[in-house]
Amino acid sequence: MEVELRPGVRFHNGDEMVAEDVAASFGPERLMGGASGIAARVPQEVRAQGRAVFPGLTVEVLGRHRLRFVTERPDPALDKRLGHRIGIVVNRRALAEAGSWLEWARKPIGTGPYRVAEFRPDTSLLLEAFDEYWGGRPPLRRIRFLEVPEVSARIAGLLSGEYDFACDIPPDQIGEIERNRAFEVQGGLIANHRFIAFDKTHPQLADARIRRALGLSIDRAAIIEGLWAGRTEVPRGMQFPSMPGCTWRTGRSRASTWPRPAPW
Repeated sequence: MEVELRPGVRFHNGDEMVAEDVAASFGPERLMGGASGIAARVPQEVRAQGRAVFPGLTVEVLGRHRLRFVTERPDPALDKRLGHRIGIVVNRRALAEAGSWLEWARKPIGTGPYRVAEFRPDTSLLLEAFDEYWGGRPPLRRIRFLEVPEVSARIAGLLSGEYDFACDIPPDQIGEIERNRAFEVQGGLIANHRFIAFDKTHPQLADARIRRALGLSIDRAAIIEGLWAGRTEVPRGMQFPSMPGCTWRTGRSRASTWPRPAPW
């Protein structure tokens, strides 16, 4: 698959994103497990995940803004998986100049609308607008994220005006926020599953009928009502409505349409 990059896209350090940056991100240096140069700074765990997502992938640089991705076998989903969370494009110079992978990861050089201005582990993250963002000038000059472990403190800070928004609110606490007309609660399905894995080597679980019976005995609807206040639904297999080509609608669906505007 040949890819042509948008010209003029700038990294946060001012460098233009070119084919060599993409090749360094998806090629042997980062994903396939090199042992020198930039790859020496990348943890083995990161490279292992890259090999799992892109097995047998090689990258050929055809020009300043053009590349060719080659796979060992036909891969019709390659274009989708290039957007996987492991598929970030790194700035070669920034990674090479960083003292370590952790140092780079705490203040990564990307091409997004905001760049990391300050990061305090387990405390806060400050983002500043990147005016050279290819998609146009960002609407906000600064965004500050604070880590507030206690749910009650998040809700109190939201209601008092200390925070502009709060996330990860348990379903049983949402009603308290909804009763205040000054606030709006938005949410929706996330790409996440809760599942049970059976040990098939266990004598009592070796029989597939036993495992099937245990699975059918679980009252999933009761779990959804009890833990998520009915704001989600039982998934049909390992697919999600957000996946390309996947349709998932039921006559009694609530989570797939509640509310429509935004995901959790």
